[in-house]
Amino acid sequence: MKSSFNLFMVAGLVLMMSVVALMGINNRKQMEELTSARTWVTHTHEVIGALYKLRATIEEAEAGQRGYLVTNDLNYLEPYTEAKSKVEDLVEHLIALTVDNPQKTNQFKVLRQLIKSKIDLLEELIQIQRKTGFEAARARVISDGGSAQMENIRNKIAELVEDENILLRERTEKAEEQLRRASNQLLMFTVAAAIFQSILAILGAVSLKSRQRALAKLKAVLNSMDEGLIQTDSSGNVTYINPAAERMLALTKQKARGLALSEVFKIVDDTEDKSEPEINREHLIRGNEGQIVNFDGVRMFVQYTGAPINDGDAYEGAVISFQDITEVHQSELELAEREARISAIVDFAADGIFTVAGEGVIETANRAAHHLFGYSSGELIGMNISSLLPEFALSKTSELHTGERRFSAGLEMNGMSKNGEQIPVELTMSVVSLSNRNIVTGIVRDITERKEVERRVSEFYSTVSHELRTPLTSIRGSLGLLEGGRAGSLSERATQLVSIARLESDRLIRLINDILDMRKIEAGKLELNLKELSPDQIVRQTIDAMASLISANEIHIKTEIEKSLPLKGDPDRIVQVLTNLLSNAIKFSPRNSEIVLAVDYPNQKQCRFSVTDKGIGIAPEKVHKLFGLFQQLDVSDSRSKGGTGLGLAISKAIVEQHGGNISVASEIGHGSTFSFILPLAVVPPKAISPNHKLKTALVVETDLRLDESLKSVFKEQGFATVIHDDVAKSKEYLLNHSAPDVILLDIGLPEGNGFEFMEWFVGIDNLKEVPVVVLSGDAESHGSTMLVSWLKKPIDNEILASTLRSACRRAGVPRILLVEDDVNTRQLIKHYLEGMNIECFEAGDGTSALELAEHKEPDLIILDLAIPLPDGYDVVKSLRLHELRHTPMLVYSATDLSIQEKEKLTLGLTAYLVKSRTSESEFLSTVKSLLKTLISNLDNQPLLKEDAE
Repeated sequence: MKSSFNLFMVAGLVLMMSVVALMGINNRKQMEELTSARTWVTHTHEVIGALYKLRATIEEAEAGQRGYLVTNDLNYLEPYTEAKSKVEDLVEHLIALTVDNPQKTNQFKVLRQLIKSKIDLLEELIQIQRKTGFEAARARVISDGGSAQMENIRNKIAELVEDENILLRERTEKAEEQLRRASNQLLMFTVAAAIFQSILAILGAVSLKSRQRALAKLKAVLNSMDEGLIQTDSSGNVTYINPAAERMLALTKQKARGLALSEVFKIVDDTEDKSEPEINREHLIRGNEGQIVNFDGVRMFVQYTGAPINDGDAYEGAVISFQDITEVHQSELELAEREARISAIVDFAADGIFTVAGEGVIETANRAAHHLFGYSSGELIGMNISSLLPEFALSKTSELHTGERRFSAGLEMNGMSKNGEQIPVELTMSVVSLSNRNIVTGIVRDITERKEVERRVSEFYSTVSHELRTPLTSIRGSLGLLEGGRAGSLSERATQLVSIARLESDRLIRLINDILDMRKIEAGKLELNLKELSPDQIVRQTIDAMASLISANEIHIKTEIEKSLPLKGDPDRIVQVLTNLLSNAIKFSPRNSEIVLAVDYPNQKQCRFSVTDKGIGIAPEKVHKLFGLFQQLDVSDSRSKGGTGLGLAISKAIVEQHGGNISVASEIGHGSTFSFILPLAVVPPKAISPNHKLKTALVVETDLRLDESLKSVFKEQGFATVIHDDVAKSKEYLLNHSAPDVILLDIGLPEGNGFEFMEWFVGIDNLKEVPVVVLSGDAESHGSTMLVSWLKKPIDNEILASTLRSACRRAGVPRILLVEDDVNTRQLIKHYLEGMNIECFEAGDGTSALELAEHKEPDLIILDLAIPLPDGYDVVKSLRLHELRHTPMLVYSATDLSIQEKEKLTLGLTAYLVKSRTSESEFLSTVKSLLKTLISNLDNQPLLKEDAE
């Protein structure tokens, strides 16, 4: 029986010791995990601090460089050089800190590349300042995109800091969870130890030997613990401390035995000393924290747990277990300090910062956010974000919530203030996942001033466009008239001076045009009026426009056009590109040399234009600079040749906007070849709105199967068609219906000669004034004054359209309505037109223009848009409601027009010219093309006096 009891006791003791040992091992594991978690928290803080230091260092480098550029003081390069030397070390330090995270390391490598590009740019500007001077450096600063590079670096660092903050919160939560687990484990261990000790006491009463063995095993367990353990008797004197307590208290167990607990476990406070923990049979201490001082005078923060030891009703003492949490406490203090610092930065940031929960409820908002939207402190908390940003909807940020994107920057929208006013803002958003939910963090920047600046800049460019182009057009035109002898003969000296002035005005106009074009390109407002074009027509137009320059430089232009397939493009812009390339080739080619202008097709989808010269060529190391802004490879030579350094940059932008590309192949001493490729495409013709009031056309034609395309021409020109195939039916129609507006007559009729039929209806009063268009035969032998035009089969659609317009025009001198508010420009245009047999009516405002148009019924309207009462757009809008809606029009404005603007400025056949870009010959050619189809053969008079001559 006794043997069985002893066996039972041994088994019980082993089981209890195993439990205690396992709990001790588990406690040790928990402490290791807690220490690891705290270490990672500290590590994350170090990464964040290094990121902020890196950003500050880059900004110091930029500030030093900018100071040098502005002052040329070398002292500013000292902080720049010092900061530059630190940047790479900081990046390498960050990479070393995140070596355990390959993804993060790659992000820092990307950041290093961004920083390297920025530093290279800073160094380049310093070298330009040293070698060339402030103006060259300033020009490079304007075009270098450095601010965009710095903004990219700041955004990348902000993204990395945000990632680290997310990681910091996760690791802090993990550390707190580990601390709670360790505390609970220690309490359980202490309780288990107390229970085990009580069991040992009971077993000792049964068997002293068994008790001694159990005590020895218990001491072995206690000696292996990392937690300090103190045991007292009922008087509060220490009876035992384990090795861990010896190490932490700097006291041996021999010296500790018999001392009061308050002498061994000295809990201190900054204001007063605390006595030892009060433990009695009914008082159990759970997870208290405090600061103690050991016998070496070293203070440490500890977490301690205590429990009484009772023997029945007798209180026999207490057991205290504690662990050193000094490092954990210090980490918590540092974490709290960092959080307070970050909170202060956020709260005093210039931009509004807020966080939004999944339902759109604002959870936090800093002072700037309250101030921006006009709310008192704390008033935004709990509001829905849609009250501040109506355009901001969580549904629109689904990519952020689903994790497809974690960051979105530069969203411009209108905010709504408390008093209902709209505020233009820029929004940056990011998503943080916390406790299984997504929190959207937003940074809102007030861009009211920026928008105002953009508006003023736009207005400035508009003013420059109108106020400079208009007088310069008059100056250039007037000088051209003087140079051409239109105002009388000039002396040789005077002619030379006028020529110089005209050339310089041309150069100034080109500079203004290039600057305004670059403004459009940089603002993303370069719009294309895409049409179906013929490459050979583009080539001819370019050569014709540059005839004077080609002649002046004694250059021979050779064209090599493989074939002419239709391409899709803006004709004016493509001519502009080809003109730039041809102009450069002429400037840098020797006299009496040949330039080849070629068109070929590298594949079935593309058309290639190329300009090859035999000039000086371009060094390979300089080719990459060709298409940059204000780039002139040789300043001295460029000045002698002329140029702004913008032509190739503009050409590149135009070609790329067409979906093509531009390139150059060159060799020093052997000339250069500039090429650009455009896509081939066919654009369907734009439908013309139907006429409000149809005219009637009688078609006397033997072939009743009139082509559908010809029918569409009649419809587009506002004609209803009546078709007969013999004379009898035609005569019956004319006798029983109102006179048609025009008769199209096939003279090869089966029942009689067409001219005989025409002589028949000439004798009828209401028919003798009807204009006639002959479709076949020889019209020159017939002297009828009614004959408007002679069309040979097959009939061209465009010729038919112009003939129909001409047919409805009664005979007489062509009438032009000139609508222009600038008196000098009106005089210049009249000088242009004085060689033409036309009648010109002038209007200085919209009201006068509409009155003259209604009473004079002009054959052509030349319209400036910037006219008062009303402007050009409203004039066209009114004319579209009138019978003059098909009148040809030349829009002659000081500004480039977008596709949408051109659509609003269309009547009949409409052309668009920019004043500063249009030569006299181009202006007259356009007027001729708009008038010629309307007035050819009227009264048998020539169109122009110069044609008659």
